Amino acid sequence: FCFHTIFRLLTLRRSKGGRTVVGRLPSAPSVHFVASHSGITLSPLLGQLMAQWVTAGGPAPSELEPFVAGRNPAS
Repeated sequence: FCFHTIFRLLTLRRSKGGRTVVGRLPSAPSVHFVASHSGITLSPLLGQLMAQWVTAGGPAPSELEPFVAGRNPAS
């Protein structure tokens, strides 16, 4: 994947109201992403939770469930 493709996906996935959105690329489930307006304050927590998700595989950790792309009513 090129960075342009990933950037385009993230811009399209940006939620209304600046809410955090996490997910996987549908065409490449091993590629995870986070889009967050609150990156400076939330990055330590989001990084830890995303690392758990990437290493464990399967569904997102329960703490991230409200922010999974496609499940967030504000996305």
